[in-house]
This record gives sequence, structure tokens and C-alpha cells, in this order.
Amino acid sequence: MSNTTVMFRARIDKRRVANAERILSKIGVTPGQFVGMAFAQVELKNGIPFPVTALETDDGFLPHQPNAVTTAAINEPLAALRRHATVASALGSITPRAQGRSKKSV
Repeated sequence: MSNTTVMFRARIDKRRVANAERILSKIGVTPGQFVGMAFAQVELKNGIPFPVTALETDDGFLPHQPNAVTTAAINEPLAALRRHATVASALGSITPRAQGRSKKSV
């Protein structure tokens, strides 16, 4: 394989570039180095090295897909709410931290 390099240009949203550059600088990687690493992963995986879906958000960017732990954390309180017939019932089941402490006489 030749050590010849090429100039690679792409149009990317200004906000996305600024955010990515800030994050990459924290880990000591330049945008050019990152693009090289990304292309190496495409070669190694013989495709895009992460899942790609057609879903888009209002800002036009692909949404982040939560992992199993995050999904469980999201679903847990929702399941708890579904056990109650009314909002008042759900709120009534919440135990304040102060409950159980002795009340001072006035």
C-alpha cells in the first residue's frame, strides 16, 4: 500500500464540526486523524462500523439509540405509573423522605 495521501473535503454542519472538534481535542485527536480512523474502521468492517437507520429528528440529525440499560431506566418509571389508575393514585404512592420522622409539637 502506498504512503501517498489525498486532500479530502466534505460539507458538514458548522455546529456539528465545532462540537466534534471540542470533543476530539479533549482526547488529543485531530479531525484529520479521526477521519483516518473512521475510514480504517470502514475497511476493517467492510461497511459502516455502526448501525444506520432512516429515522430522523426535527433537526435533521439521526437520533441516538439508547442501549439496554438506558431503555430499562426509561421504562421502569413508566411501568410503575401504569400500575395506577389515576395521577392522584400515582402521586399518593410516593413516600416523602421526611415521612416516618417524628414531628415536633408546636
